[in-house]
Amino acid sequence: MIKVMSFCAGLKTRHVSIICFALAVSTVVCEGMELKTAPLKVARCGENVTLTCEATIKKSDIVSLSFAWGGNKTCKCEDSQTNPEVQCESTDESPHHRLNLTLINVMPVNQGNYTCKLRSTKGVEADKTHLAVKECLGSSNSSTNQSDVTCWFDGVYPIGIIHWFRGDVNLTDSTTTRKEQDQYGRYNVSSTIGMTRQASGSADRLQCIWIMVEIMMVKFIL
Repeated sequence: MIKVMSFCAGLKTRHVSIICFALAVSTVVCEGMELKTAPLKVARCGENVTLTCEATIKKSDIVSLSFAWGGNKTCKCEDSQTNPEVQCESTDESPHHRLNLTLINVMPVNQGNYTCKLRSTKGVEADKTHLAVKECLGSSNSSTNQSDVTCWFDGVYPIGIIHWFRGDVNLTDSTTTRKEQDQYGRYNVSSTIGMTRQASGSADRLQCIWIMVEIMMVKFIL
């Protein structure tokens, strides 16, 4: 176990220096108080995920217990509020005080660090949970006209790469790809290939394949 020594804010006097330890298990311990968070939380796209911060301290010593993220978003122990995107709830079983931040319908835009901060009469302590969002599968479709074939994948994450094959022949180099990111951090990706004589004259079906880490989606078009 790794221990990092630092001085607790507000606990230093002329005669005594109180030492606190930041442990590798994301537990911050100072004299008379303890703060626990999970260092990493992984969620799939569209899930609800709960981040928890637990402070062990006398209730009379607490000034505030809060989560902060995204620059200006907060969830405070006294809030106990609910909205369509976030639920903020707290429980007290003295001396344990827990703050739960539940994110509804998690998307890639929700990824990042969530900082739990405890302000008390004994000082200020903070610890972080990093939220990582796994793949979003989204939807796919295709269209054809006399000159082109277009294949697209909407609402996917991470962005991945679209490949084109007819049989064993890789046609990707002769395609045009467009991509855009939506407000939720997902991607809309489309790729267009011309109806060349070589492609249209083959007996093998044309395949549009979207590939990202650990996942492959295949569409047979022609």
